[in-house]
Amino acid sequence: MKRKYLDTNHWKRVPSKQFSIIYLNEDDFKGYLGYLKMDKVLKPLIYTSNKGRVCIIDNDYKWLRFLQENTEYSILCVFDEKDNIVQWYFDVIAGQGVIKGAPYFDDLYLDIILYPSGYMVQKDEEELKLAYKLKKITDENYKMAHRVAHSIMKKYKDKNEIENLKEYSFKYLNKTRAIINSI
Repeated sequence: MKRKYLDTNHWKRVPSKQFSIIYLNEDDFKGYLGYLKMDKVLKPLIYTSNKGRVCIIDNDYKWLRFLQENTEYSILCVFDEKDNIVQWYFDVIAGQGVIKGAPYFDDLYLDIILYPSGYMVQKDEEELKLAYKLKKITDENYKMAHRVAHSIMKKYKDKNEIENLKEYSFKYLNKTRAIINSI
């Protein structure tokens, strides 16, 4: 497993940024939100997929990471400079916690990328298989990663669920901004 922290404040690619981690206890979300506003980047990050060229890091882009308690995945929502959703990136996780005030999750390699159009991509299957082969993860972790990825993909085949996720993402983007601006 790979331990990942919500803190992206150390990124050299993004020399001018605003970064905050907040804890919320709401009816529909209890956990940590990591907010990154990229004011100025050294170089955009653009990747090519079956969907075409997709930019996920650029000037004025925002990342909102949802690390909800008692879930088996974390969601990273990428917003462009006009607050349009570029994609959601689901990390299947084996656990989460906080060390010295820093929230983290244990990434189980397998990821799902969901685009607002409904197009989905499963990523890093080979990385998961290698981790299993090298005994970096258990048989239980391996099976759970597949179960959770399958569940995510099944859920978001429903266009209504994608619309709900959009509303949820905007709700927490706005809530996060309001909290940060009130500090």
